Amino acid sequence: MLEKELIQILSDELDILQKLLAKEKEKREVVILKEYSRLKKIDEEERELFSKLEKLELERLNITKRLAQKFSLESEINLSKIIPFLNNQTTLIQLRDKLLSTLDEIRLVCLENKIIIESSISVSLAVVEKITNTTLSEVNYNSEGKKVFKDIDITTYSTIS
Repeated sequence: MLEKELIQILSDELDILQKLLAKEKEKREVVILKEYSRLKKIDEEERELFSKLEKLELERLNITKRLAQKFSLESEINLSKIIPFLNNQTTLIQLRDKLLSTLDEIRLVCLENKIIIESSISVSLAVVEKITNTTLSEVNYNSEGKKVFKDIDITTYSTIS
């Protein structure tokens, strides 16, 4: 009975993690496309998924503890230590591996999102600083009549914000 519950919980956790991965990928697209109203909606959806994931994690920890007691296991208990005592080892190993690989993929996508956001902010701040710290003597116009600050054509940064 506990083993079936554990398999179900792991499957549910995997499903939620895959949804979170999809949301993080969608978030990257939204940031690049500057569709910030969608970003707020994605954040709300992620909060709901995290809430569900938290509940499942508590259930999984509870079942893991009960299985550890059943098999007289002590010390720090995790899924890898319990699997050898269970009947559906192949299924459990596959679920564990999929969970771990999905978590790794989520970490990578989140890191990419962070880099995109930080880079955009950095460039935007540099442009704002350049504009606000400019004196009149630094303002020039190039041969096309575009305003430039020293050697920087400010019109090239208009798509960053």
